[in-house]
Amino acid sequence: MNLKPLPWDSTFFNLKIGKICDTDIDPDFCELDIKYYDLIYIEKLKIKKLNKELSKIINPSYIDKKDIYIKTIGFESEKDPKVKPYQLNTPNSALIKLAIQSAAFSRFKLDKNFKNDLYKKLYSIWIKNSVEKKSADIVLIYGTIQNPLGFITVVLKNETAYIGLLAVSESHQNKGIGKALIEAAGNFALKNNLFKLHVITQSENTNACAFYKKNGFKKDTVIYTYHHWNKKC
Repeated sequence: MNLKPLPWDSTFFNLKIGKICDTDIDPDFCELDIKYYDLIYIEKLKIKKLNKELSKIINPSYIDKKDIYIKTIGFESEKDPKVKPYQLNTPNSALIKLAIQSAAFSRFKLDKNFKNDLYKKLYSIWIKNSVEKKSADIVLIYGTIQNPLGFITVVLKNETAYIGLLAVSESHQNKGIGKALIEAAGNFALKNNLFKLHVITQSENTNACAFYKKNGFKKDTVIYTYHHWNKKC
């Protein structure tokens, strides 16, 4: 069994955390490997049911379902002058607030075994690393740097542009801001000779799923992530 340790997660949550892909089962599968960790993520593609070997010793307390959407970009969209790169060296409070808002359906918020509000710290670090270009190639905002009404982060990797975070201020939704950000992300991809946009969103976030479909994305596959806890956070 390929049970991989996750050093970053382990340090952040102060737990021993590992990860299994459900296909990584081998003859050396051992319950002791499971018990070594405080928390294990088990990722499955498409099918929700755990395989027979895992189901004997895994008792997940939380299941997260995500939809993967992909869009092929054929041409550059008209530029919206209100969309621009975020140019400060660190995220300001307004941008951090939007990043935390984007975590509304995150498994790190919804799994109550995590300590209260740890997800806020997690998403604050995520947007900080994105601005510093450690986990994103660009952060685009809609509006002003002092008062962004929305933002999107994009990572260029393996011939695809990956959307990491996307949020629009709750008071300015349904006004075309999300669409403008998606189109700007597509233009950024094209400038780097990439022709696909990739995004993952929680299946329960029906508004986000409908938004991506409306803007030309097609659902590619589904990922189920189980949380098996041996020790609570």
